Amino acid sequence: MKQFVCLLLTLLICWTAPDGYCQKVKIKKSAVKDAAKENKKEEDKESAQAGAFKVGDVAEGLETDGKWYKVDILKVEAGKYFIHWQGFKAQYDRWIEAGKVRALPGGASAAASSSVSASSANSAKTKNYSTEEGGFNVGEYAEGLDRDGKWYEVQIQKDGENELFVVREGYNGFWLKRANLRVKGSTPVSEPIVFKVGDKVHAVNYGKWKPASITNISEAAGQKKYSVSFEDGNKGSVTEEEIRFYNFSGANFKVGEYIRVWYSGNDSLDAAIANVKDGKIMIVYGGYGAKWFAYDAKEVRNDVRAAAVNASKAMQTAFFDECGNYAHSVFAFAQMINPKLVLYNQNRAYPLGTELPGIMKDLDALDAIIKAKYANIQNTEELFPDELSKIPGTWREVCERRKELALKFVEKDVKDQLDHMSGQLNTDYDGIKVYSHHDGATSLTCSSFMWDIIEKDGKVTRPQFQERIKILSENAKIASYNADAQIKKFWELYDGMKAKAVAKIGQIAPAANSSSKYKDAAVEEFGKRTVMNLHPGSVVLRTGVISPDWKIVTNSFGVPKYRSKDAEIAWKLPSGRCVYTVYYYTQDYNGGSYGAGYLWGGDLGAGYQKCQ
Repeated sequence: MKQFVCLLLTLLICWTAPDGYCQKVKIKKSAVKDAAKENKKEEDKESAQAGAFKVGDVAEGLETDGKWYKVDILKVEAGKYFIHWQGFKAQYDRWIEAGKVRALPGGASAAASSSVSASSANSAKTKNYSTEEGGFNVGEYAEGLDRDGKWYEVQIQKDGENELFVVREGYNGFWLKRANLRVKGSTPVSEPIVFKVGDKVHAVNYGKWKPASITNISEAAGQKKYSVSFEDGNKGSVTEEEIRFYNFSGANFKVGEYIRVWYSGNDSLDAAIANVKDGKIMIVYGGYGAKWFAYDAKEVRNDVRAAAVNASKAMQTAFFDECGNYAHSVFAFAQMINPKLVLYNQNRAYPLGTELPGIMKDLDALDAIIKAKYANIQNTEELFPDELSKIPGTWREVCERRKELALKFVEKDVKDQLDHMSGQLNTDYDGIKVYSHHDGATSLTCSSFMWDIIEKDGKVTRPQFQERIKILSENAKIASYNADAQIKKFWELYDGMKAKAVAKIGQIAPAANSSSKYKDAAVEEFGKRTVMNLHPGSVVLRTGVISPDWKIVTNSFGVPKYRSKDAEIAWKLPSGRCVYTVYYYTQDYNGGSYGAGYLWGGDLGAGYQKCQ
């Protein structure tokens, strides 16, 4: 064929070309004859390959991409076949010309066809039915689940790898998965569906299935008519073929009923129930094969469940509208029930101790509201799927367990607070240091918190502790918790720590025992002025210079950088506390002279002493 077309194109070019052009192309008449013969030979070959296929045969079909694929012959008409492409969905089934269908390599299709024909001829005399023990075999009869969701008697005509080719009497054959075959009579048939006035059904309205209710049933000439009222307000009259029982309740399923099933996200379909067994229903899923679902599967439409969900949402909305102002008090205890809860707009897991009386008052009021209006409110993810602390069942549980949770809170709070205060005492005591200075002078450094305990018997710190312990005692009373022993233990620690800290004062040698012999009016005056600037109202008790000569620091070239003198000073603060320190008076070199003096380090490293 291809050679013949090429020769025709060549002749056409010669006839239309300029003079002399065809002289360059020599064409023999015999070549044209040879091409015609070749073309006829190819046509005869294709015709022979097409052959005569029957329903159920497997052959090869020529696709638009120029490739041959295995196909099943579903229907046969003059000059064409209705085929199914093996491995592809039924939506791609279509008619193709007979010339685009050929036998499988080795003639497998013809052999299979003969086998099927023989099997069909034999089965026409006596029907052999498949059994549970023998399985499904070619030539036997069984029940197959068709795409309409119903079981029909079918004959098995071909055994594929994972599927069987079956034929339903009066219809074209089709391939069926083994899971969609059953032994005839193996599954009891449920009671027939009988419609009655008042039933909620699906009926056809303008070509679409819509929810409706039956208002009247009549019969004429053996044909039943159903008057229905659609949910959208329309009314109509339908035949038995235009009405079907639709299970809206999600219970008491029957074979033949229709349900809605969601199979991917928002995609859903109306499917017929093919089987009911052990609390599960089988449906034709998506038109391709069957699938089992539990009665209460979330994929199965259930208007009763949906109504309950909507009622729950409405209750939750009303609940939060009325009770939202108690959120802070609820959240105070919510994490104690479930540590994984996310506290909505909260930065802490527990309330302050001072809040407990107010929290308990709020929870008393909220509990009364819940018992009066929302006694059965539960946790769901219908309204607030992400704000876990707002699930209403937790609110109810917090109220019901408020006394238990208050006790749990107080037990933890008493321990945490006393441990924190004890830890502060231990840390500050460990921070007491005694330093040695010039000529045997020593001083003590500690926090102002500890010095208040040492020198003033805790004039400031003790009332602070007492106030915090007072709150702990009041909360313990609210929660019926006895914290007396723990509180007593803390005060014993406080008094013992104070005694040990005071004893350290005896280790200090006062600055009056130092022997600074040297004097420098400028350096000493600078020290006094610095004390007055940093600690106004203080009284200078003693000054002196420790080193009579300047200490000069130079760079790598021997050029002076700065000079300094060590000095000491003792003074009494307005609080009555006495302080001693050594400081370093420093002057920078400016290239010919030294500048104004300043305090090295910027501060006086003071140590406390006895004032005697």
